[in-house]
Amino acid sequence: MKVSVIISTYNRRLLLEKALQSVFQQKFHDFEIIVVDDCSTDETFDFLSQYKAKDTITLIRNEHNLGLQKSLNKGLEYATGEFIARIDDDDLWIDEEKLKKQYDYLTKNPKVILLGTAFKTDEGHIYNPQNDVDIRNQILFRCPFQHSTVMFKRIIDNQALRYNENLNYAEDWELWLKLGKYGTFVNLSDVTTYIKTEDNLSKEYFVKQHKQNLRIIQAYASNYPRSTRANLYQRFVFVFFKLFPVNGRIHNFFKLLFRQVFKT
Repeated sequence: MKVSVIISTYNRRLLLEKALQSVFQQKFHDFEIIVVDDCSTDETFDFLSQYKAKDTITLIRNEHNLGLQKSLNKGLEYATGEFIARIDDDDLWIDEEKLKKQYDYLTKNPKVILLGTAFKTDEGHIYNPQNDVDIRNQILFRCPFQHSTVMFKRIIDNQALRYNENLNYAEDWELWLKLGKYGTFVNLSDVTTYIKTEDNLSKEYFVKQHKQNLRIIQAYASNYPRSTRANLYQRFVFVFFKLFPVNGRIHNFFKLLFRQVFKT
C-alpha cells in the first residue's frame, strides 16, 4: 500500500459522506482509507458500517469519545502506507489528482518530508509559502500547512509518527515542527482541497489556542529561524485575543494585516 488516508469523525454523518466521496473520486487508487469514529451518537457508525462491509474502508470505533489527537493516533496505528494523507470529516478534495500529484512529487524528491498544497475556502483561494526556506521563516509565527491538504512519510528515523496527545489544539503544527528536523518542506501551488471554515469560534477558544501555541513554538525555537521575533509575536497575539472581541473591527483589521504580512 502506497498511501493511507486517515479521517477522524464525530457526529458529522452528512459532511463525512461528502468527504469520503471526494476521496473515492481520486484517480490514484493505491490507497487505503482508515476512518476513526470517535464514539458518534448520530447515524455515523451505521453509515460507515456499510463501507466496512464492502471492504472499502477500515473502520475503528472508539468505545468512548477520545478526542481528535488520540483518534488520529489510532488511525496511524492501523496505517500500512508509505505515506499518510489527512482529510478532516468536513473538508473536500476538489482535485481528483491530488493524491497522484503528491505521491509522484514525494517519490521523486525523497528529501521532502512534508508536502502540502494550496486550498479553497468560502473567502477564496489560500496559498501558503511553497519552498523550504520561506516555510521555515514562517513556521514559528503560524502553521504554513493546511491539515487536510498534507501528505507525509509514515515512518521517520525508523519510528512510526504520532500526534502529541497532550495537546488540545495545533497537534498538526507541532508534528510539522517535529518533522522539519528530518527533511525539507514544500507546498504545491495546486488548489486541491475545499476547507470548511468555522465562523462561530469563541474568544475563549482563541485565548486557549494561542496560549498553547506559545508553548509549542518555544519548544522548537532552536530548530527554526526568527525565534525571538516569533516569541514576541505569539505573546502579542495571546494578549490581543484576551483584550479584543473576535470578529470585531480591530480583529478584522489585524486579520487583513496578517494576510498581507504572510501573503496567504
